[in-house]
Amino acid sequence: MRRTSAVRKTSISSREIGRPRREPHRREAQDARSSTLDALDRTGVRVLSSCRQGACGTCETPVLAG
Repeated sequence: MRRTSAVRKTSISSREIGRPRREPHRREAQDARSSTLDALDRTGVRVLSSCRQGACGTCETPVLAG
């Protein structure tokens, strides 16, 4: 399983992420220019983050598909 920063900009319209001890969540990103972290925030899924720029690695999240 690969991991990615939730802040990375992506052109993928949806992404399935894993969260520790929880079921995977599938969230649709409306704006391909926004970060995955922003898309998750908009849909109510909270991911730990510190810098919101992808530099510190706090928001690193496993990508299950997408």
